[in-house]
Amino acid sequence: MTDWETRLVDAARRGDWLVCTDQSAVVRAELIRELLLGRHGDVDPRGVRLS
Repeated sequence: MTDWETRLVDAARRGDWLVCTDQSAVVRAELIRELLLGRHGDVDPRGVRLS
């Protein structure tokens, strides 16, 4: 996992916001799918929002 992907997983599990101002940051769709399926632990019940 990239540094940003690790940060996203950690933030989703804590229920925190992750603000990325790095235009070169990439999060693979595969990781987002795994995250939503619970393969990286439970995520906050409010879900995950990316923009």
